[in-house]
Amino acid sequence: MNRRAVGDLADRQLAVIRWLLTAVRDEHQVWEDWGQGDTALFPCNVRFTAVRVPGPLVWSAAGTRDLSKADAFLKGFFSGGGAVSLDRRQCTYYALVPPSVKWPLAAGRDTVEMLTRSHFLGLPAVHRTEPGRGAYWSLPLEVPGGLCDVEAVAALVRLGRQAVALEEEEQ
Repeated sequence: MNRRAVGDLADRQLAVIRWLLTAVRDEHQVWEDWGQGDTALFPCNVRFTAVRVPGPLVWSAAGTRDLSKADAFLKGFFSGGGAVSLDRRQCTYYALVPPSVKWPLAAGRDTVEMLTRSHFLGLPAVHRTEPGRGAYWSLPLEVPGGLCDVEAVAALVRLGRQAVALEEEEQ
């Protein structure tokens, strides 16, 4: 990576961090949590909310359990941009969406859920973009406000549910 690309990446990450920090009251706590390699808690419905999607549903949609391949699938699926984190401990993806949207799908047997005002979401530091220990950005937040389209998240969930149903039929 050349110097200009590194500088551009650092500038984008700094802009994203500044945007994220506008959602919290205690930015020092965020820095402390991220500095320890942990996730930092952000309130939902300030700058964003999130749709919680079980890992197996995403992996069924992607046709793989390989995290790098699933990340590539998500990048292609959300070609218009977006941000998705993976909590590896919980095997759960969180697709960040605008706070004003309504979730368009009915509840299923899975644990897909749009988080509400009463939820806090643990997010990894913006530079954590590779599978490793803990949470990371499967689809990094590239620009301030660069959130997923809720209809695209719903399409991902529908695709995952269809793939799971096919897998169950084959067993």
